[in-house]
Amino acid sequence: MQCPACNNDYEVADFGEPARCPGCGVYYEKAMALKQRRLAAQAEAEKAESSAAPDSLGKLAGALKGAKLAVSEGRRERGLEQKRIEEAHSVSAARPVVVVDIKMGFWSMVVFMVKWAFAAIPAMLIIAVIGAMLFGFLIGFVGGVGGFGGRAPALSPPVQSQGPANFTPEKIVTPVDMADSFWLLGLREDGGIVHMTVRTDAANGGKLYSEFAVNCSSGRGMIVAAGGSVSTMQPDPRVKGFEPINPNTPRQTIAARGCRGKPGTHEILK
Repeated sequence: MQCPACNNDYEVADFGEPARCPGCGVYYEKAMALKQRRLAAQAEAEKAESSAAPDSLGKLAGALKGAKLAVSEGRRERGLEQKRIEEAHSVSAARPVVVVDIKMGFWSMVVFMVKWAFAAIPAMLIIAVIGAMLFGFLIGFVGGVGGFGGRAPALSPPVQSQGPANFTPEKIVTPVDMADSFWLLGLREDGGIVHMTVRTDAANGGKLYSEFAVNCSSGRGMIVAAGGSVSTMQPDPRVKGFEPINPNTPRQTIAARGCRGKPGTHEILK
């Protein structure tokens, strides 16, 4: 099928409904009507030229005028059509879409759900890894608070309970507001090192027992052992030695209580 405007040949199915040239974009019926008017005008002009009568000049002028009007009208319609095509192409392709329903065949839905299930496997693994990291962070944070900001205790052979049996528990008041509270359960000195048995009452109701060793002269300390009770306290092999005690921390307050009245006590523990 030939386009009457661009004279290119295409398949009939390519013109669509209503018929429209896939090449130049004009509508077939309009272009054909324009072409027929143009041919009629040309035929009229040729007929007028072949006539020798004086009045044929007026007829020829009218035919030429009609042909010019037909050509002008065709060009105007074609320009408007091209403008509409350009405006349609200039509209952005990104538009919000609201899905109100999905219509799929049964087996298409089965294949879709199987793909969805396989895609969910790596997503669940990622969520599990993130959850494990958060859980480990919370455990480390809670263990750090329970151990006065030090390392969490590890399981090792148990140590003996500290302090005399008749020692009265003493609450240690910290300089900073904390949800946890600290109690001194025992106190002894061994080779210039003060060993304190401390119970930490967590805000959630949990209890942690720790042996806190302090070098009063150097202002350094470390968690020797910890556990759920005095008899089950275990040393932490990760603790390599004494560490400086930072000011304005629960460790400073607890260490200052243990070094109270000791000669040569470091300035930070006075």
